[in-house]
Amino acid sequence: MRFVILFLISVCLVGCSATQNPRTYDNVYVRIERVEKSIAESNDDINDIKNSLDIMEQKLDQISTLEQNLGRTTSQVSKGSIDNADLEGVSIDEGAIRVPVSEKEVQIALKNAGYYEGAIDGKIGAQSITAIKAFQADFDLIVDGVVGRQTWGEMKKYLK
Repeated sequence: MRFVILFLISVCLVGCSATQNPRTYDNVYVRIERVEKSIAESNDDINDIKNSLDIMEQKLDQISTLEQNLGRTTSQVSKGSIDNADLEGVSIDEGAIRVPVSEKEVQIALKNAGYYEGAIDGKIGAQSITAIKAFQADFDLIVDGVVGRQTWGEMKKYLK
């Protein structure tokens, strides 16, 4: 739809500018290129937001599972029947990643950069947090153990 509108606008502008000097004609194309670039950047922003929403939905599902497991675990503890499998797949720190990137991608980047020695399991635990903090310290970033825009900006270079 945007393309059709952009095409119609450019046809109108080209028709109007064609009667003028060629320099104006070139200016119209420059403006059209700027508009197209702006639209592409907006689409990238929209995709980033969609990815963030997908990650948030996954986190909410994990939290829901954790809450269900904790409720079940509380009753099982009183009965003496807790099993580690009940908490399988639950990360230690659900808030360590604040950009649209998976836990596995963070672990892979950290491993490739030489900061993480553990398994690439998609679980951000104590070893992953320690690796994130060491990475942040070495790259003069805020050392908080959280993968935000600045940390991921440096870290994604190691994602191969």
